[in-house]
Amino acid sequence: MNQAEAMEAINNDDRTAQELLLDVMPNAVTRFNRVTKSLNALLVDVRKHFPDACYYSASDILCLMLGDSHNDNSEPQRELVVTATNKPMIGGGDW
Repeated sequence: MNQAEAMEAINNDDRTAQELLLDVMPNAVTRFNRVTKSLNALLVDVRKHFPDACYYSASDILCLMLGDSHNDNSEPQRELVVTATNKPMIGGGDW
């Protein structure tokens, strides 16, 4: 089901996005929660040594950083990126 079909089902069939996914992948939410718990555990461990560490997402890339993505002058601090991946693809932005 592509995005347009999902939106149609949500708007016309009174379904939620979660219901649509769970119909075809009953363990999806459990798997997602397991992955995010693991990501959080890694960050907790890294913060024992680098308390300002964080995850940052930009252009479908997920980065583990040792501090903020930008300084107080809004300049990028790419030198703080430890590692980055495009798996999973994580879109950035705000609602």
